[in-house]
Amino acid sequence: MAVNDGFNKTSQNDLVQGVDIDALILGMGRQARIYQDIALINPQVKLPTWRIVTSDLITVNSTLAEADEASFTSFTTSGVEITPSVYPVRSHVSLELDQDSAIDVLTKAIADHTSVIMDAIDTNVLAQISSATNTTDHNGTSLDKTKFQAALLLFKKQARDPGQLIFVGSYRQIHEIIGAYADAGGTAFSRPEVAPAVGSDPSQYFRQFVEGVALFEGLVPDSGASDVSGAFMVQGKALALGFWQMLGFRLDVPNGRVGDELFTWSRYGTGIARQANMREVISLK
Repeated sequence: MAVNDGFNKTSQNDLVQGVDIDALILGMGRQARIYQDIALINPQVKLPTWRIVTSDLITVNSTLAEADEASFTSFTTSGVEITPSVYPVRSHVSLELDQDSAIDVLTKAIADHTSVIMDAIDTNVLAQISSATNTTDHNGTSLDKTKFQAALLLFKKQARDPGQLIFVGSYRQIHEIIGAYADAGGTAFSRPEVAPAVGSDPSQYFRQFVEGVALFEGLVPDSGASDVSGAFMVQGKALALGFWQMLGFRLDVPNGRVGDELFTWSRYGTGIARQANMREVISLK
């Protein structure tokens, strides 16, 4: 009979009693998660499709001559539709591990499942950067101050919504930007003050402001083998995340086996709320 992967005395051997186990419960090593700081989030979508509607930019700048009749102006909207997918994690939790472990194994398994799902949410939100229609491509080169400023200028010229401007980049991209703006004493590397625009509980992956732009580092998508895709955005108005069910759990008795089967899932969809509110910037990873 095939082995059901999950939590057992082989994969979780460090938990088995018989030695003095100290302070394991630091959680899984995890990636940067910044979607809560940067995305437009609908925490409870109730219908099969989430439509984000924005008003199109209309310009009226005409005069009216004496005795003439004013013409009518049409105001239009655009919409983006986001649909969900189910993202599951399934594991077998063995009876032997549950009985011989120094901790509550099921509690740990649920926490680990949750961490994996949250990592995937962040990855899928940031993956939308690759679908941006406005792009500055510096593939094969570093992101220096001149390139950063040129891309920022192009982003500001887009017909974007008002709001806090942010740049979401890879660790290398953010390192290069901060280094480019640092003075000889390296003061740009000092610990930044918490900015009101980031909120009362800012992400540990917020770094600082440069030219009024908040810098966030995260696991942005690759662009080919050697480059990554960071992006300028209007905070909370570019990337979008809708939850139909944020987290679900089920514990089953597996057929023909002892132990428990833990099934965890999230149902959500991601997209770009408005293309004008984002500009992809490609440079070396």
